[in-house]
Amino acid sequence: MIKQVCSTGAKRYGARIVVISGMVTLAMVLGFNMRQDQQNRIQLKKAILEHQHQIEADIEQLKVDLQQGMKDRFCGTDAVQLETRIAERIEKIEEKVDDETRTP
Repeated sequence: MIKQVCSTGAKRYGARIVVISGMVTLAMVLGFNMRQDQQNRIQLKKAILEHQHQIEADIEQLKVDLQQGMKDRFCGTDAVQLETRIAERIEKIEEKVDDETRTP
């Protein structure tokens, strides 16, 4: 039973050891893989930090593109109708919040 559990765990975590004789070996295998995962996470964090400014700039550009696309798509009367519907929804939400926060 222990052998089966260990070999299943070893396969799950990508161990290269085929014959496992006990829980100690499994713990060693899992410890090795956890260190590998931690190193991979550290490398990923470093890469994100190195490219953080570029990522943020890309996100801002996507926001601008999205807003421009919405303006292009909803031009003229559609834009006015959309703005009116949004304003009405905001008013309803504000009224609801006022009603809920009002003390009797």
